Amino acid sequence: MSHESAQLALEPFPVRLRFVHLERVRFQANAIPEEMTKEQIEASLAPNWSAKVTSTIFENRAVVVASLECAFGSPAVKPEQAVETKGGAPSEVIAPYVFEIAAVAGFVFDPDKMPPADVKRWCDQGSFFVISPFLRNAVAQVTRDSGFPEALLPLFQVPILRESNRERPIADAPAAPPVAQPPAHDSPARA
Repeated sequence: MSHESAQLALEPFPVRLRFVHLERVRFQANAIPEEMTKEQIEASLAPNWSAKVTSTIFENRAVVVASLECAFGSPAVKPEQAVETKGGAPSEVIAPYVFEIAAVAGFVFDPDKMPPADVKRWCDQGSFFVISPFLRNAVAQVTRDSGFPEALLPLFQVPILRESNRERPIADAPAAPPVAQPPAHDSPARA
């Protein structure tokens, strides 16, 4: 059995998050949670998440707006799973609520380590995954406070950026610096 350890040289990514704040939260309840069973709520929840990223890029910084919209009550829900209206008659499948949320984030880029083409691609494809934990927290809090079961955003697939038909993460970090080796003790120590 072999036990080895490695020392990792952690290099900072050439992008720094400077700020993030919620820009917009829209929550519209279409039903009263107390009048619905948990099974009815869960049966009508067929999340359809859509995300949009808009960025404004300056010399070495960018402002990104990431918005996320979740529409519930997909037509894929069977009629027998439909939520009943207050009068007790089955209705079309209704979304218990509609949720839209957007966050604004500011990023600073190291121009020596990230060329402008990579900045644009990172803003379009990578920035959402930095902002999404903030959105996830807000979605959970708003739905929990509304009386509905807490909604947790799922983990989303991170796109792999490709260059010249080979996978390459944006702004590859430089190789770890060599670990200093202790001096060899071949010769007697000098006094």
